[in-house]
Amino acid sequence: MTETTQTTKLTHLKQYDVILLFENTTKEVIKGEDTDLPTDTHVVTYVSEGETKLDAVRAHRMVDIFDGYHDRGLSVKRIDSGYGKLRPNLYNPNKPEDKNKK
Repeated sequence: MTETTQTTKLTHLKQYDVILLFENTTKEVIKGEDTDLPTDTHVVTYVSEGETKLDAVRAHRMVDIFDGYHDRGLSVKRIDSGYGKLRPNLYNPNKPEDKNKK
């Protein structure tokens, strides 16, 4: 997938208030990052170009996720929730490094 396609997908999902955390990933990777992800993380299983793929996304409502993927022309097979351990208001993917850490 080219960078232009990825940017377009990010921009498209943003219109639906869906934030793409991991693209084309596995459940094992998501479970490995579970302690660093917010509780509003969802795993979307969809078909793109005949291939089944998984993305990890954030959204307030599952219908926003479905609409974003469906309107992009992707066939959504399932949306799973129950991932992440952080409260959504405490999640900061761009947190600065602690200067006191050695």
